[in-house]
Amino acid sequence: MKKNIVKNEKGFTLIELIVIIVILGILAAVAVPKYQDLTQEAHKASSEGLLGAARGAAVLAFAKRLPTSATPVVVDAAALVAQMDTSGYTISTSGNQFTTTIGGQTYTYTVSPVEQATSPAGVVKSP
Repeated sequence: MKKNIVKNEKGFTLIELIVIIVILGILAAVAVPKYQDLTQEAHKASSEGLLGAARGAAVLAFAKRLPTSATPVVVDAAALVAQMDTSGYTISTSGNQFTTTIGGQTYTYTVSPVEQATSPAGVVKSP
C-alpha cells in the first residue's frame, strides 16, 4: 500500500534558501558602499553647517555694535563660538582659530579678527 502524502507541507526548499541568501548578498554589496558615501557627505555637510553658524555669529556681532559705533572691533574665535549653538561638537579655540573633529576629519576655521567699518569679520574653513 502507498502511504498518504501530506499535501500541506510547509517550509522552504534548499534552492529557495540559497536564492534568498544570494539576493541578500548582492543587496549588501551594493548598499554598504552607498552607506559609506552618505556618511562622508553628511560629515562634510556638518562641517559646512558649522561654517555657516560661525559666519552667522560674525554677522550678529557686527549688527549688534553697528548702531552705536562705526569703529572696527576685534572679533576672536572664542567670542564667535560663544554665540553659536555648538551642541554635538567638541570645539577648541586658540586666538583667531577654532577646530573640531567630525567623523575622524579635523576641520580648522579661521576668523579674520578685525571687522571693517562696513562689513563683519570673515570666517574660512580648511580643508
